[in-house]
Amino acid sequence: MPVEFEYKDPCLTIEELTVKAGCQPSAVREAIKLFGPQFKNMDGELLYRGSESRFEGMTIEEFCASEHLKKAKPHWFFADSIVSLEEQAFGGPTINLKARGELMKEVGAPLYNELMARWGASHTKNGVSPGPSPKERDRSPEGAAKANNPWSKAGWNLTAQGSLIRAIGLEKAQGIAKAAGSYVGATKPSR
Repeated sequence: MPVEFEYKDPCLTIEELTVKAGCQPSAVREAIKLFGPQFKNMDGELLYRGSESRFEGMTIEEFCASEHLKKAKPHWFFADSIVSLEEQAFGGPTINLKARGELMKEVGAPLYNELMARWGASHTKNGVSPGPSPKERDRSPEGAAKANNPWSKAGWNLTAQGSLIRAIGLEKAQGIAKAAGSYVGATKPSR
């Protein structure tokens, strides 16, 4: 029985990840157009299969990590002063009209409105930072493996365990369960 993988659209995924990394809206569009088509679905992961050998084999999550992008594509990010103004303008409990005015003057009305929408803010209320939240799921290769392991706490699924045992055999399934700190026949996830 084949193992099922969740299909990920590379262009939608790269858009979401570059926004969370803090890229400028124009850079997000550039990433979608130039790099989105260069990621291919391989065993449930989006891997770089494009023309730049320095990115070969990277997952889309590794590519879009802000630490990586700031080294590879520093021009995709706002200057620190703009980021600080953006946080003052759209974050916090009260609206800071002075910061909003300075931000509008620095970036212009079209980009200002795009940033306001990205934060989920309006002219009468502040929003929430579009960056990664502390409770966001782990997107590392190890995190993806844990989430897809039916014996792990995050991916616990008795039906999937049975299907996996039938598909690959008991011995290999025991290895997968052991990797999650569990065993075949467990009735609940390990802590």
